[in-house]
Amino acid sequence: MSSVRKHYSTDLKVKIVLEILKEEKSVTQLASDHKIHYSQLLKWKKQAVEGLPDLFSDSRT
Repeated sequence: MSSVRKHYSTDLKVKIVLEILKEEKSVTQLASDHKIHYSQLLKWKKQAVEGLPDLFSDSRT
């Protein structure tokens, strides 16, 4: 039996990562609230944090 991968919208990922960064709830609680495994949320957070420097890089060079 094959499993079907779930696909999450960019908007949902951004919303959840922002919630993680606010630190009002634990990652475990957010994972439970959204029914997504906590390790997936940690991956999204890592991706977001690692991508931040690119937002502020000088693309004119």
